[in-house]
Amino acid sequence: TRFNFTNSFNNIPTAVNLGNIGGLSYPTGIYAINDNGAWRVFITNGGNRSRANGPWSLTRLDFGSSLLNVPTGVNLGNPGGLLKHPRDLTIIKFCGEITGFAMNGAIGSNDVVKIDFHNNLSGIPTLSTFGNIANSNFPHSISKIFRVGADLYTFVTNVDNNTITRLRFAGCSNSSIPNSSLQ
Repeated sequence: TRFNFTNSFNNIPTAVNLGNIGGLSYPTGIYAINDNGAWRVFITNGGNRSRANGPWSLTRLDFGSSLLNVPTGVNLGNPGGLLKHPRDLTIIKFCGEITGFAMNGAIGSNDVVKIDFHNNLSGIPTLSTFGNIANSNFPHSISKIFRVGADLYTFVTNVDNNTITRLRFAGCSNSSIPNSSLQ
């Protein structure tokens, strides 16, 4: 469903059900990114409520130049089989790369999955796992990534133990845009 607030978030939005574009299956997380003037929206698909199995996948919606366009969608599948009841995702352009991170919420998984787009958001990404690096317990939501000095941070909520996890990604030295700790 797309909500249109027109020119102010103070307005009451109109809603349009776009249907099941891109093979959605229990959508759990969403992230929109503008890629050189083209809007792309990525959605994690948890498959079902069981947290044990399901058609886990990643969907991309391509809106073109405006989020008001009717998108085309493609289910990118589960590259490498590393998505396990993914709950949420975030994406960032960092150190000359476009990288995403998803949180797995399957029973016994609880890991952070890196999504490498190879600087091409319209292609099929490569996934790798960091494992459960933060002792997560049914990680549910991942915040927008933010910078402190050269490093990147995000917060993750954990449902089963009512905690918040902070993840830190060290800054890089190979970026075409130099880092600065100035504020």
